[in-house]
Amino acid sequence: AGRGRHQQLRRGDGAHGGFEVKTIGDAFMVAFQSARKAILCAVDIQRAFSAYSREQPDLALRVRAGLHAGEPIREGDDFYGKSVILASRIAGQAQGGEILASALLKELADAAGDIEFGVPRHAELKGFSGMHAMFPVAWER
Repeated sequence: AGRGRHQQLRRGDGAHGGFEVKTIGDAFMVAFQSARKAILCAVDIQRAFSAYSREQPDLALRVRAGLHAGEPIREGDDFYGKSVILASRIAGQAQGGEILASALLKELADAAGDIEFGVPRHAELKGFSGMHAMFPVAWER
């Protein structure tokens, strides 16, 4: 069953031009060249897992996603640095079935007008000073 879930995630990544950087346990790090494509990929993944969970309630899964835009440090096929850590911290704030986007990612993706964002939540994120706004992405139809 785990392999099928990973394949579902990978299909969503590839369909939106994402580059799978690595997996750590059950977490995926995927890089995109477009903030909008990153959000649309996360939306497609949430919808697919939601449909799966409705069809298989005894095996229901809830995925959480944290999205941020920035200039990571690249070494070979790996990325690291402040922007990667911030995305990870944002993902840690998400609930199952939720997509949270940083204020910067929201600003970059907002121009197209086809993605709806909810009221921001603010939280302190480990290793970063101050409060950070995180915007839930409306993905349910």
